[in-house]
Amino acid sequence: MNKSNYEHQWPLVGHNSFLVVDFATLATQKVIGLPAGAQVINGWVLVTTPYDSATTAVLDVGDVALPNRYANDIDLKTAGRKNLTPTGFLTTAAGAVTATFTQTGTPATVGEARVYIEYIAARKSDEIQD
Repeated sequence: MNKSNYEHQWPLVGHNSFLVVDFATLATQKVIGLPAGAQVINGWVLVTTPYDSATTAVLDVGDVALPNRYANDIDLKTAGRKNLTPTGFLTTAAGAVTATFTQTGTPATVGEARVYIEYIAARKSDEIQD
């Protein structure tokens, strides 16, 4: 028997901006919290002000278990949108998407990036449709 699911949900989007000073005391920062059963379906980093470190400035996006689950070494030294790679991973417990900053050479003094995370959540419905 074919069982139809009439429940539909809109994707949820969370974001957080990060300046160089946000990483001064802690290299890993929380982007957004996710509920249990969430799945990241899209995401990107928008570098609005390039980081001016001497050699490299990169960002990993992931979670506590796998810090680069969605992105590894996103270049923060050039402006623009850099896409994440959704993995199909379903969270088993509530937790956070994290951003981990690494730089080499003379430390950056300026830079700003915004991380966007689009996700869906299990057992959530925004509308019902035939």
